[in-house]
Amino acid sequence: MSISRLLRPRSVAVVGASPTPGSLGAGVLANLGRFRFSGPLHLVNPRYDRIDERPCVRSIAELPDGIDCAVLAIPQMYVVESVRACAEKGIGGLIVLAGGFAEAGEPGKRAQEEIAAIAARHGLALQGPNCIGMINYVDGVPLMFGAAPFDALGDRKGVAVVSQSGAMASAVRVALQARGIGVSYSVSTGNEASLGAEDFLEEFIGDPHTYVIAMLMEQIRRPARFLELAMKAREVGKFVVLHHLGRSAAGKEAARTHTGALSGDYEVMAAQVVARGVCLVDSLELLIDVPELLIRLRNVQTPGGTAVVAESGDVDITQHSVLVSIGRGIQEKDNVAMAQELADAMGAALSCSRPVVDAKWLDKSRQVGSSGKTVKPKIYLACGISGAFQHLVGIKGNPFIVAINKNPKAPIFQVADVGIVDDLLEFLPELTNKIREMHGVSAKRTA
Repeated sequence: MSISRLLRPRSVAVVGASPTPGSLGAGVLANLGRFRFSGPLHLVNPRYDRIDERPCVRSIAELPDGIDCAVLAIPQMYVVESVRACAEKGIGGLIVLAGGFAEAGEPGKRAQEEIAAIAARHGLALQGPNCIGMINYVDGVPLMFGAAPFDALGDRKGVAVVSQSGAMASAVRVALQARGIGVSYSVSTGNEASLGAEDFLEEFIGDPHTYVIAMLMEQIRRPARFLELAMKAREVGKFVVLHHLGRSAAGKEAARTHTGALSGDYEVMAAQVVARGVCLVDSLELLIDVPELLIRLRNVQTPGGTAVVAESGDVDITQHSVLVSIGRGIQEKDNVAMAQELADAMGAALSCSRPVVDAKWLDKSRQVGSSGKTVKPKIYLACGISGAFQHLVGIKGNPFIVAINKNPKAPIFQVADVGIVDDLLEFLPELTNKIREMHGVSAKRTA
């Protein structure tokens, strides 16, 4: 089944179009107007002849045949008959916004199975139900009801956002765009009656405008296919960043009542996806931070180990102890040798000519921490800095960088936040846990 007509429609129908502010149909129309969608736009609502100067037909049967995609912005009770009518008109893709299906109990589950069966019989690419829709920033097509400012991707490398939660898809999309990161597509898959996150993952792996796929999932419904696609993504040089919910018993129950998903064993899932190069993150913040880093980095596939750079003796001592405790060889470099390796590594990582690194900078003393001590910075390395030093961020205050790549075929970043640290000592436990997790050692969670 092709989903190209759903993701890249040249003609659109809005079933349930409305002039009433706050309604689903009005929200979809407002977004299409904001993006200045120029293709044929057909409106369906039996209560209106015209909406905002556009003609409006009373039923799906009155639509022309072969429309690329239709959005069903209608109550749940009318969805099954509308899906059937859309299929009979040869519509290629269908987005069902309404909830009240598998997540709501047995009657809703039966209705969801019925629309899935209709879609399968007619080769209809059906997204949802219980979703907020999708936005295509490449071609400027917003088929969702929440307000979406226009932000053309242009010639930027894009992040495709795929989420089983509509609200979280919007949160990740808005945060990335606020940081100046281009979003190619944003898709809310909802209950996944027909199309699932795996289908959109496959589509975005082959999309020339997408470089990173950021995914938030409550359940991987087709694990074998997901793992196969994860390996394919790495083979073609694209990155999959995954935040998987439903880790706890309470989280699994919340997932079931939200989208009807049944979450499996988290630890089994984590081991499988990480082994195939997926960058697994454990917070919504990292689902935003890591794609940003991957977009901004120029070369993220150089093999290597762990590098910790700091102007704080506390950071040095703590991370040295952690790395030794998990069996990682540590090598302390003198400043002149370090300056040489830093210059080589930075040049390779940033794809630029070899920069000059002054050894005197490495020897500079600075007052750090709350102790008031003046300490000499030290640099501890595991497995060689040339591979590990993938990213260098100039941070005022107490700088540190953690870049990790245990597997050359895997993404390099599963890191604690990199930025200005207001209280370095409070941040050390999180930094320690990240290093432990990347080296396969169970992290001790901190309060």
